[in-house]
Amino acid sequence: MQSVTINIQESYIPRLNAFLKSLPKEATMIRSLDAEILSRVDEYKSGKMKTTPLREGMDRIKAKIEAKI
Repeated sequence: MQSVTINIQESYIPRLNAFLKSLPKEATMIRSLDAEILSRVDEYKSGKMKTTPLREGMDRIKAKIEAKI
């Protein structure tokens, strides 16, 4: 199965949905990211997600770039 990302004008969404529904069920898989996003937000809020302060992350990036110069 191949993955494709498309941007479509809002007015064409009903036609896209009709087309997708016309295909056999095994031909497409539409995955909503809602559950993934909620899971990550919960992980962040609970403190379980490892995070790096912005300044620290930017300093690391800067150091890597400067080392290549």
